[in-house]
Amino acid sequence: MKRLCIIFCLVLTGTAEAERGYLWNGSPYEGELDNSLPREIVVLDFPGGAGLVPKDLQGVSWIVTKVFREGPGSMTGDAYRKELFLLNSSISFQVDSRYARVVIVAPKESFAKAMALAKAVLQGPKLDVKTFQENKQRVLVQRRAMDDNMRQLIAYYWLRDTFAYHPEVLDGTGSPWSINRVTLDHVKEYATKLFQWQHAFVTFIGPVPPKIVVKTVNGLFFNEQTKQDYTPYAYPEIEIDDVHVKGLKVTLIDKPGATDNQIRFVHLLPKKIRRDSKEYFHLWIMHRILGQGGFDSRLLSTLRTKRGLTYSINSFFFSVLPVWGVATFAVTDQTGKLLQGIDEVVDAFKKERIRKQEIAEVKEKLTSSYKASMELAKDRLFDRIDYRHYNLNERFMSRFLKHLQRVKAKDVMRMAQSTLRRQHGRLYLMGDKEKLLPIVAEYGVEPKAVRIVNIADIQ
Repeated sequence: MKRLCIIFCLVLTGTAEAERGYLWNGSPYEGELDNSLPREIVVLDFPGGAGLVPKDLQGVSWIVTKVFREGPGSMTGDAYRKELFLLNSSISFQVDSRYARVVIVAPKESFAKAMALAKAVLQGPKLDVKTFQENKQRVLVQRRAMDDNMRQLIAYYWLRDTFAYHPEVLDGTGSPWSINRVTLDHVKEYATKLFQWQHAFVTFIGPVPPKIVVKTVNGLFFNEQTKQDYTPYAYPEIEIDDVHVKGLKVTLIDKPGATDNQIRFVHLLPKKIRRDSKEYFHLWIMHRILGQGGFDSRLLSTLRTKRGLTYSINSFFFSVLPVWGVATFAVTDQTGKLLQGIDEVVDAFKKERIRKQEIAEVKEKLTSSYKASMELAKDRLFDRIDYRHYNLNERFMSRFLKHLQRVKAKDVMRMAQSTLRRQHGRLYLMGDKEKLLPIVAEYGVEPKAVRIVNIADIQ
């Protein structure tokens, strides 16, 4: 039986109303009428994403999305692209750590046809040998190029290694090893598994009346013949104890002949700090001052401007992962000084008394950038989608700027003292091991305690 539950609420900007309700199978939807937009934007989200794929098949979702971009099996690729052109529409597919996603963008007059075309792709993609092999090869070429980019490769590796390839950190990017394992049968399997309708929800904005969008989505994807009763997806949680290490664990990715070295310090936060908590704002401002605020940040102003040890250095944190860290690079002669310098800057920052004026300036910059990020209707749409994927408290998030303005200097200093702990953590280096091992020894870590990883062995 058709379920109806319509609620009207103000979106974050307070400039328009969003309609909420449930589709025939109980899946939630949220949509906004905006006649100023030239096209309707409909987003079909399927929770789970690349986290549903095991480590040894990562990369299959890349292949699936590329195959989907070729259109339905009932049409040639050229005919599919021509049809989209004539409809003045686009259909895109994406897989990330928490979701698979389909985005349909179409003007009001061709909206229904574009939606039907998206359905044709999802229900009958080109799952033939030729299409599979061509797109698998494209994915392999893209991924192998990463091995030559030191910055990309160390980012890929440290995140997965730190969290033992937990679903939360799997974004669909595989290794050459895992991609090579993918067969056409795997693509057929995950073309269905990644797009599970019983977990799907819909978000939209544009000139098409919400009731028309809902009727179209119901008729195409959730009709009485095809519907699966909605069940919320339960994301697997990362436990802090699973991340903890004693002392400093050093991993060196060997790249023979390298003349510069990538550096990643990764340290544990004492607890998870969610985006819909007041502490998040303390952490956010703290890192803007420590290492995210450009030339005024402590790390960059000291280690680049004053000491000339590196061209780029920043600190980082995540709203869903319980770690913070520092990312930088240096030529071999400067690497040892840079490692010591990072420790010095972080330790000094923990003892610093931050000026109220500096906090006020950071809050002003963050307020301006946040308003700019929420200016467009499409931005508001994807922000609302995040609320559901990350189970955020919408009432709290609607007061985002008020929470930001309430942050005081003492909050930031307290956050620095409680989170910038360096006693235990991980240091990831990438470069020539013959040059780096003596530097690591001088830093205080015995070379025999360093784990050496060959690029070809990274999974």
